[in-house]
Amino acid sequence: MADSPNKSSLNKLYNSQVTHADHVKRPLGTTPSGSKPLHEGVKVTLKSGDQYLVHKGPNFGKSSDTMVTPASNMKPGNWQTVASSDVRGKTVNDFVKHANPGTPYSLWKGDHCQAAARNTWDKNVGRP
Repeated sequence: MADSPNKSSLNKLYNSQVTHADHVKRPLGTTPSGSKPLHEGVKVTLKSGDQYLVHKGPNFGKSSDTMVTPASNMKPGNWQTVASSDVRGKTVNDFVKHANPGTPYSLWKGDHCQAAARNTWDKNVGRP
């Protein structure tokens, strides 16, 4: 679920306080029909200032399709902020658990990155 070397640092990350969140999106490319599907996630800023992207995708992680990656992995200029908000009383784990980590990624069943990003945003930050 995260780019983390061991269980201890993973637990520390998941228990870290989130102070700010950005609902973000980027284009995936262009389909043969000309449509431009989007990949979405929620970028969280921790009390320490570190930033991570909580997002879902097919085969993203070992035990779940929802994962947490350092925001430094996000290609600059490719991501657009959809909504932004300060956050109080939430941890990284709160954002992960509302991104549907227990269900496999599925475009057809509506369990994809866009649904996961909207759900975790709505449950942790609220509707804009």
